Amino acid sequence: MGTVIYKKLVEVRILQDFYLGAHDETSFFDLSGADRLIRLNNLLARSEYDIRKDLRIAPTEGTGTYFNNHRIRFITTATGFFLAAEVRAVESGGADRYQMIIPPEANPGWKFTIQVINPQFINFTNVIQAGEVSSAYFLSNLNPDSTKVYPSLSMPVVPFTMGETYEMGDLSIIGGDLRQALKQTASAASGWIVLPADHRWVNSSDRHLLSTRFRYAFINPSVNTAAFALSDTDGNPVTTVSSGDAGVTTIRNEDGDLVEMMVDFTTYQNGADEVTLSEGSYSLEVSENGAPVRTLNVHFHNDIAMGFAGILLQPKTADPDFGFLEDDGTTKGLLIRRPDGSHPVFEIRLKNRITYWRYYSVTSNELEAKNKATLFLDAPAASGFLVTKDPKSLQQEPVYFVDGGDKIYLPNPINAQIRPEPDGKLYSDIFLSEIKGLIENKI
Repeated sequence: MGTVIYKKLVEVRILQDFYLGAHDETSFFDLSGADRLIRLNNLLARSEYDIRKDLRIAPTEGTGTYFNNHRIRFITTATGFFLAAEVRAVESGGADRYQMIIPPEANPGWKFTIQVINPQFINFTNVIQAGEVSSAYFLSNLNPDSTKVYPSLSMPVVPFTMGETYEMGDLSIIGGDLRQALKQTASAASGWIVLPADHRWVNSSDRHLLSTRFRYAFINPSVNTAAFALSDTDGNPVTTVSSGDAGVTTIRNEDGDLVEMMVDFTTYQNGADEVTLSEGSYSLEVSENGAPVRTLNVHFHNDIAMGFAGILLQPKTADPDFGFLEDDGTTKGLLIRRPDGSHPVFEIRLKNRITYWRYYSVTSNELEAKNKATLFLDAPAASGFLVTKDPKSLQQEPVYFVDGGDKIYLPNPINAQIRPEPDGKLYSDIFLSEIKGLIENKI
């Protein structure tokens, strides 16, 4: 019997700044490629990084069956997962290559679900808490518009949109800079901080994965009628669902204004025929009271839309940076290798959440900042607590407070509980006794 050989086709790594960030709050992705690898390997060696504690990743039933039939193995790791296929050694173009024993018949889409199993994950990850549409994150190696940058699977952050409300932590392009919202805001003029680099983190541009039946929550007041017009990627109209259509479920407030609506594109009428909507990418125009208010690029995949995120991988892509199988004309299913001989490794980059930290006395005394602590903490009038002047990063390693040459350590949040407040900010509460010379009971 010959030797069975399995080789890695592709790997997906989920890299979370909450675990990877430094004491000074610099991102893991600010490091050089070599330093990132050292940092990650050190954490892995100490068992301090294992994304499986937070997320459950699995192929869909259809993808799992495909893998079984094509001798492909799905293997989870502390950083995500990889796919390995049974291969044979072949020659192609004068070079030694590996070919899948059972090559794909066409160019299938392999799909995976990501479910959150640690409730704290959403708290310490910079992801959207609300929004009009009950959508998930869509992460794929498809790059039809050539806007993605290898190895990140995320779409680019889009420019600020007038009329949209941004949550604290949201990312947007304003004045050509990548900025992060310091509170809930609908203005581009203030309440943002410039980030030093665009590391292609998961962002709102990725949050457009839907099942064909989804809930839409109306944020704008006094909406009496609504329509959802679906078009294909070439701009051709497909169908429209309106609030007044027979069978459409809506929730209205006591004034008769729309609060929620169930939008169902599962089937639609095409002349006399009832047609099932094909999965894939579409453009969705939302109109309120007869006027368009937003257009969304959406992805319908019922089998991966119900979790935190869904992944779609296609072996062969138009963008050579994102493919991991190719044909040479006579030999199908050849494994692609990077210039250094390694298999393609895609990344899902997660930014850690920022919050304002509030310090309370465990004895209910009023607290007062002293000496260097005054550089970092404010005392809101008649509150009794202290709060950071600027938001701080939630992360596994202790965060220091740094201002030029001044550097101090103050207690970090013990857990990742966050508290939204009416001022549009997110807070983390910390209870402590006095810290001599920094935080003391007010006399």
